Amino acid sequence: MAAVPKTRRPELLSKLEGHTGTVNRAKIVKGEDAVITVSDDKSMRVWVKRDSGQYWPTICQIYQAAASALEYDSNSQRLFVGLGSGLLHEYKLSGDLNRIDPKRTYSGTM
Repeated sequence: MAAVPKTRRPELLSKLEGHTGTVNRAKIVKGEDAVITVSDDKSMRVWVKRDSGQYWPTICQIYQAAASALEYDSNSQRLFVGLGSGLLHEYKLSGDLNRIDPKRTYSGTM
């Protein structure tokens, strides 16, 4: 009978602290030590890993409703944030991950 490989226990590598509500989505930014999150606290944040090893928010965008959907395309640097109110915000994320440029806001419901 073949030996059963030992599985490693999950290990917490980093903790993102700052949201005050449930985090609904998180996306890793391809090729960067960065994560984008959206939350019930009505915010979207871009977190970048600093030299200390901790992640700090470089962008914190506040909305009128809970942020429930998130999509990011690293090739075009387009960021889409969907709100519980039915609005969808489109941004372009700067190459240094320190700024978002609003492009369009779409209105609708799902």
